Amino acid sequence: MTISSPYSTIKIYPEDRLLHSTWLEESKQLNEDQVMQEMLQVSRLVVQHQVQLILADVIHYPFRENTTLQNWINNQYIPDILDSGIKRYAIVVKEMVMSNLDNLEGLIDKEDSMELRYFTDSDEAKKWLISQ
Repeated sequence: MTISSPYSTIKIYPEDRLLHSTWLEESKQLNEDQVMQEMLQVSRLVVQHQVQLILADVIHYPFRENTTLQNWINNQYIPDILDSGIKRYAIVVKEMVMSNLDNLEGLIDKEDSMELRYFTDSDEAKKWLISQ
């Protein structure tokens, strides 16, 4: 199943309980509220399809230095994802250089059952996700 907008593509692989989201270059045209709506679509699909694995390709995500969006991700999106039962979350980045805003690992307590890893290759990320 594939859901597309001009700004992102979401593919669901029910056999693996995997959701693969990809930010497209056109996403740089979005405002903060529109970015949140794109991400809320992911949250809704996670619950609707009982997804346990997320592969997020953020190579073209242009809002890394946006404090408002990062606070929303930290305080709303990630807690919602954790509550929905996600087991593994892979984030694909262009290169392994992390800024304070990119590092979500600090948001996940040791009690949480979700594992989070960063990758530079989507295929490697997918292999890790489904190797559980």
